[in-house]
Amino acid sequence: VETRPQNLPQLTEDCLMLEKLDGSLASPLMLRGELRWATKTTLADDVESYVDQHPKLKELALSCIARGATPLFEWQSPERRVVVDHAHQKLTLLALRHMESGAYASHAEVAEMAGRFECDLAAVHRISVNNTPTMESLVKNVRRWEQGREGAVLWFPDGQCVKIKSNWYVASHCLGGAAWQVNKTIL
Repeated sequence: VETRPQNLPQLTEDCLMLEKLDGSLASPLMLRGELRWATKTTLADDVESYVDQHPKLKELALSCIARGATPLFEWQSPERRVVVDHAHQKLTLLALRHMESGAYASHAEVAEMAGRFECDLAAVHRISVNNTPTMESLVKNVRRWEQGREGAVLWFPDGQCVKIKSNWYVASHCLGGAAWQVNKTIL
């Protein structure tokens, strides 16, 4: 109920909308003094192999951990298909989360880290309240995104965020129900 468009904060130009990528959430962690990489449920050898080939990602991870933050990435791989077929492996920076407080860093800080360490960053979609004045109109637009796009993550200025899924993704992921229903496509 709380994620229905009419129950969310007001849509403003200060909201940030990022592309929601189809893949697995991955992050680094220190385990017995060694940098390791894991998805939500297990250590990820495939991610670790990828990072071994991209040393700047290791530098980014160690820099963040030293500052008390965990970088969060989306791992996309042909071998770990969720819905979208990926041609090659890719690790995309999504966010930085402070270990003690749980607070997320600003998108400006995330973008700065991505630039400094030359890593991919989730695409930003600008919100214009002149063109998309209501939450309902924004959800409707994202739901219509073309095949191959999962959806968006909408961040509000107060730190609250919601995922908005495209109709194509919901139908492809077999989440059940009618993909056209707003309360089925905004999670």
